[in-house]
Amino acid sequence: MIHYTRLTPQALYYQDKGGLKHKLIIAGEEEGLFGSNYPIRELISTKKLKLGTPVKDTISGKMKTVEYEVEGPIALLFSTTQPAINYENATRCFTLSLDESNDQTKNIHLAQSRSKTLDGMMNNMEIGEIRRVHQNSQRLLRKLIVINPYAEKLSFPDKWLSTRREHDKYLSLIEAIAFLHQYQREIKIFSHNGKDYEYIEVMPEDIIEANKLITDILGTSVNELSKPSKELIKLIKQMVDEKCKDQEIDQKDFRFNRRDVREYTGWSDNQIKAHIKQLEELQYLLVGKGDRGRMYKYELQYEGNGGRKHLFGLTDPLKLGKLGMVSRKLGSVTEKEIDDRSGLKSKVGQKPDMEQEGYIKKGGNPYVVS
Repeated sequence: MIHYTRLTPQALYYQDKGGLKHKLIIAGEEEGLFGSNYPIRELISTKKLKLGTPVKDTISGKMKTVEYEVEGPIALLFSTTQPAINYENATRCFTLSLDESNDQTKNIHLAQSRSKTLDGMMNNMEIGEIRRVHQNSQRLLRKLIVINPYAEKLSFPDKWLSTRREHDKYLSLIEAIAFLHQYQREIKIFSHNGKDYEYIEVMPEDIIEANKLITDILGTSVNELSKPSKELIKLIKQMVDEKCKDQEIDQKDFRFNRRDVREYTGWSDNQIKAHIKQLEELQYLLVGKGDRGRMYKYELQYEGNGGRKHLFGLTDPLKLGKLGMVSRKLGSVTEKEIDDRSGLKSKVGQKPDMEQEGYIKKGGNPYVVS
């Protein structure tokens, strides 16, 4: 982990070749990255920086080009108070928004007050120990390959250009979850060109957890809508459900225009124009050209799940064949459930090396924080 207050444009190019490899770069504010956004993106995407710069030869006195190469990949973490971040950075990172509700503000005030009490002081002293436990648990993770046998069966929203990168982040999120559970998985080996490689496989619960997280990150909630827009999307959903039932088609195959909405809801055209724009911007409605390229057609991207966040287009893991053995309750898969539902024996991962440096001990017994 490397923490920078400010990173100048050329600083990354002159690092040691392996000085940034697999490092987490932390900047307190996005402004601290000003001018360094491009090399950071290259280290994330292409996993390498290569700089050619002219220098004077000390013997001949002539100018010559010297190459500097820095290896990645890196991870990036930064915060900002701005309403929007650099678009190209956003396509390579997960954007997490803070809870700005009054209840959360009250919780923060309460935590700040408690930190000044004796109990609060003692809790603060334990933070370093808690951090050390988490760091040591991560040091136990070994470098190995993660294989996702379900990757080709998974779907992802594909109506917007930005999802080309969001999809790759989604697959990487599944791999990261599986990687963190490597000691609960069977370590397998495959050979290629005479060399053996260790790998683990993605399990159903990894996909379920990833779907939950990606929905929290990328999904939207009707609570973000104004009251009239909430009412409009509910009426549109009701209309689409009725039409799809009558025509015996799926929601994704049904198209409609403002006139259809006006006739079904009884709202005026001005009302619909005023509030349908917000539904378009928050991607509840996908807009396309209709017949003769003149009339707008809409596709509903909302499943009617109340105030919960939703991300339209994710595959339900329970519909992927063998994944049906997974409990619907997130993270509730047990060995017995898998055995009972599938007739298969669950696979237990290899145990960590007890002599491994940094192994955590508690009460004289080694354990792994998972």
